Amino acid sequence: SKVQIGENVTYIGSYAFSSCYGLTELTIPGNVKSVEAWAFNYCRGLTKVTVEDGVTSLGICVLANCAKLTDVTVADSVTDIGSGAFSFCPMLERIKLPPFLFI
Repeated sequence: SKVQIGENVTYIGSYAFSSCYGLTELTIPGNVKSVEAWAFNYCRGLTKVTVEDGVTSLGICVLANCAKLTDVTVADSVTDIGSGAFSFCPMLERIKLPPFLFI
């Protein structure tokens, strides 16, 4: 239900955890600088995601099609969020994004 991302991991590749239906909660630690496209696509059980300070990039459709996703927090260090990052997440109620998006 949870993924433990190690200290030596600096990026998460495309489709790395796509369709992990049992995944319910995710924290992407700051040692991960980049999360590539579709990395967590179709994680249908995922409800909460926290992207910690240090991460700089989230790829296209990184969390697309996560039907139960309700809560996302993205650290201010993220300067690039790909298109459709949160597309088709109908239950999304709360999302905290970096202020650069609102300039």
